[in-house]
Amino acid sequence: MCAAPLRERREDFSLLVASILSGIGAINVTFSANAGRALLQYSWPLNVRELEKCLSSASVLARGGQIDMEDLPLAVRTAPKRPQAAPDPKRRAELVALLRDHGGNVTGVARALGKARAQVQRWLRRYRIDPVVYRR
Repeated sequence: MCAAPLRERREDFSLLVASILSGIGAINVTFSANAGRALLQYSWPLNVRELEKCLSSASVLARGGQIDMEDLPLAVRTAPKRPQAAPDPKRRAELVALLRDHGGNVTGVARALGKARAQVQRWLRRYRIDPVVYRR
């Protein structure tokens, strides 16, 4: 069991949500964009138990199998947004170097980093890097 607070384990968040939803039998539930964003931005001071309670009640309230903002607890809906981390210049430089080495091939960059292609694409958007510029 990991002792780090949920707010510090964002990389585990989607797996945890999926596991909780599966455990309560709500496997076909989806999230509106705003609801998903609110879940990610909330700091979860009461940790996993608070998340479990939130997902359990929201899945019951969800109409048509989609959790919307109004299905979430008031604390989650009205929480101040977490500040975004400043972009890491080292990561940007690494991405640019790998794109040059791989001729703009995002899949090749993902393999070199040992990351999912979707993660590399998110970083490219965050750093406003166009892989087409590096294609040979």
